Amino acid sequence: MTQGDKDTVGAPSAAPRKAAQPAASPTSTARIGPLTIALWIVFGLFFAYLLWQGISALAFPNTTLALVKAVSLPLFLAVTGSSLLVPVITAAAAVLLGRHRRVPQRAALLLVALASSGLIMSSIWSLGTLALAS
Repeated sequence: MTQGDKDTVGAPSAAPRKAAQPAASPTSTARIGPLTIALWIVFGLFFAYLLWQGISALAFPNTTLALVKAVSLPLFLAVTGSSLLVPVITAAAAVLLGRHRRVPQRAALLLVALASSGLIMSSIWSLGTLALAS
């Protein structure tokens, strides 16, 4: 053993050692980056279009005036009110479920929410049309 070895044995090293960090979990690595923001903007425009369909039914009642005359006003308000709520609820659910996920998983959640929102709204309007026909 040399003199240099005796000086370093048992002495703390000059550079402090870093503590072992736990492996990053998939939920902690997802960050809001430009790709996520672009994804939210694109799907936000699609959801805004669905929401605009519900708003236009209330703002421009000429298109749905036959529904109001054929059925009661509460049914008309239920159809148009649900047309306003469905896109908002499905978009909010997709954003909340996709908060700590990676971009492809967020895109899949938003796509499923958009598709289900469109299907629910078309079902609501077809029920309104059936009520109008009967």
